[in-house]
Amino acid sequence: MAAKVDSGAKILDALIFLAEQGITTRGEVAAYIGISPAQADRYLQTLLEKGFATNEKGKWMLGLRGYRLSFQSLESLNIRQKHLQQEINDFEELMTRAITGIEGV
Repeated sequence: MAAKVDSGAKILDALIFLAEQGITTRGEVAAYIGISPAQADRYLQTLLEKGFATNEKGKWMLGLRGYRLSFQSLESLNIRQKHLQQEINDFEELMTRAITGIEGV
């Protein structure tokens, strides 16, 4: 079980590397993750089969599903940031009312 989780984490590392690099090679992915080129090839092939990566003449890049995942992650982050900003605004308003009330006494 732990080996499967480790493999899954390394596949995610490969996906992250593709997203960060734009265009890369199997060897660069292998070096980044710390695995053999053959193992990197298996992970990249899995990402390719699932649509998370594309390969053109030995150059690997993010696939359509990889981009969709990235955009969904960013949208989720934007929603959280907007919520946090609202919380900050509400807190500032509360503090302003509290200070104003104290000063008016």
